[in-house]
Amino acid sequence: MQSEDISSLKEENPDLWLRLSGLRQGTPSLKLRTKFRSRIEELEKSRSDIAGENAKRDDAIAELKAEVLKLRDDNEENKQTQDLPRKLTMYLTFL
Repeated sequence: MQSEDISSLKEENPDLWLRLSGLRQGTPSLKLRTKFRSRIEELEKSRSDIAGENAKRDDAIAELKAEVLKLRDDNEENKQTQDLPRKLTMYLTFL
């Protein structure tokens, strides 16, 4: 009876059974190690893809920040230029 239960469990959960048998032996099974290696490779590739995307975004952010600074400087220059005639008029009226 117990061996039938074990057989049915092996059929229902083959990955779990592989892990359990590997743990009993002290080392993961070859199939499980292969599965983990392929998953690690997928994750490393994904990580490098994400790093590339992040670098592109960082470049875009840096460009936007530079543009914002330029616009702020231009705006300050325009304010000073517009204030100049008003200041000149005020100065001349006091003379």
